[in-house]
Amino acid sequence: MTDGNINIYPQLGSKSVPASNSIFQFSGKTLNFSGGKLTIIDPHSNSGTDLAIDIQSGTCNFIGSTVLFGNCISDLDGTSNGFMVNTGGYFLGDVIINNSISSLKSTRFVKLAANSGIAGNLIINNGAANQFLLNGNILNTKGNIVNNGKFIFDSTISSGLVFSGSNQQSIGGSGTFSTNINNLTINNSCGINPSVDLQMPISVSNSLTLTNGSLGSSNESIFTIGKSAVSSTFNIERSGGYLALTPNYALSDVSKLFVTYTAINNLSSIITGYELPASLPINVFKISNAGGVILDKPVKCETLTLTAGNITTSDENSLT
Repeated sequence: MTDGNINIYPQLGSKSVPASNSIFQFSGKTLNFSGGKLTIIDPHSNSGTDLAIDIQSGTCNFIGSTVLFGNCISDLDGTSNGFMVNTGGYFLGDVIINNSISSLKSTRFVKLAANSGIAGNLIINNGAANQFLLNGNILNTKGNIVNNGKFIFDSTISSGLVFSGSNQQSIGGSGTFSTNINNLTINNSCGINPSVDLQMPISVSNSLTLTNGSLGSSNESIFTIGKSAVSSTFNIERSGGYLALTPNYALSDVSKLFVTYTAINNLSSIITGYELPASLPINVFKISNAGGVILDKPVKCETLTLTAGNITTSDENSLT
C-alpha cells in the first residue's frame, strides 16, 4: 500500500472483533505499507488477545505510512489494555494518538506490548484520553515526539526511550510526562548540534547512555539527571555522544553512581563533560578506551577500572 486510507471499526455491532483475534494482525510473508493511513477507530472491546496491532511473522515495512489510534469522533470504551501494540520488532511510520479532545475515557490509551520502534513521528494529541504507555518496554524512535497529551513511564527499571534517528530529532509539546524516563539513550547520527533538541523539561532516573550525537535544548528546557527517591543507582555511559546543555543534578538519594567511558573509535580521546557531575563521589569509574579520557573537572572515585587507555589529569582536574 502506497496511498489511501484503511479504516477499521472493531466494535461494529455483531461484526465486532472476537476476543481471540487481534484488530490488525499480520503473519504472512510480506507487508509493504509505505504510504497512506491506517486508522483503528476504537480499541478492542473483548478481553482475550486485546491487541490493536499484532505483527507475528513475515517481512514488514511501515516506513512512510501513518497509523492513527482513534478518529477524533468515536469514543467507545475498550478493554483495560486499550490500544495495545506489538510491532514484532519492526518500526512503524508516523503514529498519532487521535482520540477526541473532549473524551474522558480511560481505556483509549496506546500501550506497548513489547519493545517497539517508530521510524516517523509520535504525536500525542491534546485531551485526557490521549495517552502513550511504555508499559515496562523500550521505545526506539527515529523521528520527533510531540506530546500534547500524556506520555506515561512506569517504575519498571528496564523501560526507556532511545533516540536513534539520522536527522535532527526533538521532544516537545504542551503535554506532560507522568514521571521520569527510566533509561535514556542518545544515538543520533545527523551531525547537527543538538542532534536531539529538548523542548520540554524531562528527567532520567536510572541510566543515561550517550552513544552518538548530542542532547541539547534550543529553548533552555531543563534536563535532570537522577530523580531523588526513585532510584538508588544511576549509570552513565558515554562513547560517541555528549551533552550540549548543563543538566540539573538530583542525585541526593543515589547511593551507587557508575560511570563508564568507551568509544566507537578507540583512537579518539574523550574529554569528560556535563554528563559527569562535579564534586560527587563515583562508586565505579571505568575507562575502556585506547584513546584515553581527559578530565575536565576533579573526580573522586572509590573504584577505578582501567581496561584500556590513559586518564589525563591536571592540577585543577585531579583524580582521587
